[in-house]
Amino acid sequence: MKVITIPVVEEPFSFSKFNYFNPKSLFDADWCLDLHGFLTRDEFDAKLKEINFAIRNVPLLSKRIKTYSDWSYGLTTVLMSAIIIGTYSTRSYSGSIGSFVFEIFMSIGYIVIKIIVSEVRERRAKQFTVVLNQLFEQYNAQDNPTANWKLAWRSVITHYDIKMKATSEGDINGKATPKYASQAEIVLEISDALSSLMSKTVHFKLPPQITREMTIDTL
Repeated sequence: MKVITIPVVEEPFSFSKFNYFNPKSLFDADWCLDLHGFLTRDEFDAKLKEINFAIRNVPLLSKRIKTYSDWSYGLTTVLMSAIIIGTYSTRSYSGSIGSFVFEIFMSIGYIVIKIIVSEVRERRAKQFTVVLNQLFEQYNAQDNPTANWKLAWRSVITHYDIKMKATSEGDINGKATPKYASQAEIVLEISDALSSLMSKTVHFKLPPQITREMTIDTL
């Protein structure tokens, strides 16, 4: 069985569409030899266009939103730390209490935002999955048992969290922790029977008035 995977990607940024924080999700891939005998180049492009049209209104949550929410939290933490240090340096008791309370509210707010972002991500992923599964049911009704379409979610490494620490001996120890995220992929399985049939078929380029196909047996 030949297996072709097509991962989802985010639509490139465009000033005209103003889609930096809410880009559309789409599948983009080039035709390959594994598709020979099942889909031509034009047919494969048409399939991708049909799939992308189906998911146009159910985009996945952009990675940029999560990235910028983390950056915002980091900047807020730095700002709050500066305020607290400044407050304690003035030895103002009331100011210290106010800064402490404000820090608690900021921490709670960040947790709430993280929960909301997580819920939005899960809801969009479910809608995305439902739409594609319905479309692939139609494809499989026509293409089975020659081929089978399905959607898969895989854990992929998005980045590494690198932490450096200096020891008392003057050495520096570092640790890189991989961070994972779920990625949607189209999995197209093509039957070995079709692969075997096409491997024994030789096509000749003949004049327009003659169209023939010769099949030879391979040892």
